[in-house]
Amino acid sequence: MYRGADLAISPRISGAVSWISFAISACLLAYTLREPLSDYASAVLAQGSPHGSSAEDNANVRSCDALAGDPDDTERVHAVPDIASTIGRAFSRRDDHAIVACRAAVEERPDLRRLRYQLGRAYDRARRREEALAAYRQAADAGHVTAMVKAGKSLRLGFDGVEDRPEARRWFEKGAQAGNPEAMYFFALMLDRSQGGPQDLPQARHWYEQAAKAGYAWAMYDFARMLEGGLGGPSSLPDARHWYDAAAKAGNDDAMYHSARLLESGLGGPQSEVEARRWLEKAAQEGERSVMLQFDRIKSPDMPRDLPSARRWIAELFKDTAPEAMNNFAIMLAQGRGGPQDRPQARLWLERSAQAGHSGAMNNLADMLRMGAGGPEDLPQARRWYEAGARAGEIRAMSNFGAMLEGGLGGQQDLPEARRWFEKAAQGGERTAMYNLGILLEKGQGGAQDLAQARRWYEQAAQAGLAPAAESLRALDERKAP
Repeated sequence: MYRGADLAISPRISGAVSWISFAISACLLAYTLREPLSDYASAVLAQGSPHGSSAEDNANVRSCDALAGDPDDTERVHAVPDIASTIGRAFSRRDDHAIVACRAAVEERPDLRRLRYQLGRAYDRARRREEALAAYRQAADAGHVTAMVKAGKSLRLGFDGVEDRPEARRWFEKGAQAGNPEAMYFFALMLDRSQGGPQDLPQARHWYEQAAKAGYAWAMYDFARMLEGGLGGPSSLPDARHWYDAAAKAGNDDAMYHSARLLESGLGGPQSEVEARRWLEKAAQEGERSVMLQFDRIKSPDMPRDLPSARRWIAELFKDTAPEAMNNFAIMLAQGRGGPQDRPQARLWLERSAQAGHSGAMNNLADMLRMGAGGPEDLPQARRWYEAGARAGEIRAMSNFGAMLEGGLGGQQDLPEARRWFEKAAQGGERTAMYNLGILLEKGQGGAQDLAQARRWYEQAAQAGLAPAAESLRALDERKAP
């Protein structure tokens, strides 16, 4: 998951940051004009520049490199000090010094493709997204591989106002063929998900593997997923387990969760509940961090304003395995599996998972609140979490919420609502709800009496193995017998 988040800054601090940014920019500009150019010119010439260099025609180039240079760019001029290149990632959004310098540099040295990429970075930091995309496209057209990835990521989800998935897929393919691991991963992802063109699982698997072997953690995870499921090639649980483990060790919390799952079940290798619990704990902790950062990002200016883009944006940042890992870790803590039992901690992790949107955790947390497990009993809170889980589609929560409504637990009794939720859960296959619905139908509570329907639900609950339903069915038949 993404680890970054924008920080909210007060107006007073923001103003100070602007002045600091201005001072840094001025110092850097002075530095670029003052220092001798011999090392710098040599670095430029070593990158294939056909032109000579002089203080007069390279001052803007030096400023652009210092203010908007990317330390991760393979084409970065290494003669520029690391501290200056790092400043390129941190300048203020309202500081146009980098844009001015990079525009001038591009005009002076159109042969240096990195300058167009850096201009894109400068526009990006100023939140001038469409201009950033245009600059990235120009750099990519000139063969700048990192710009290909930037353009592809922007076009894939339309975060810069332009969505063009076929073009994004083409850029990722070019970047992949040029050996960029991130491009390999996103090209595989688009092949995998039929984005920007037809699905091609064998090719997706190939590029996931290439990116995984190049050390890209998300590719390790997706390659493992394909190996486990036999997607695009033969299934191999031992290999899947190896790559989940590699991705987990690289910090991928989804892979931590899946490593724990395979360790717990013994699939693809030895079973170990202790190791499973260890990975689940790490996945839960990392996942919680990611969830919190995501909620910070939702409030940031990066958030797309149109709803479809916002939903895609959130889906990209947020993986389901984070709350799932929290929930499963809580269950192991509650049951004392793989280590000592710790119900208070289990309840804490269930609350975190529930707050992150996991419907099963909502039900499990409500269970603990209702029973007073791991902390004090709290029936109103239990009722609220059962309702939240029910509305999120959790069948068990529907049945349990119905029971709270029927008994007036944690709030007022509401038999019509209880009957409605029992019916929804019963239709979803929950046998206790079938039985409870049968009781309300037989007694005419929360609605009209309907003995035929009561009998049908008793039968289904009995067939599902619920002994009291079989007894109620016999009693109902005896009641109807002459």
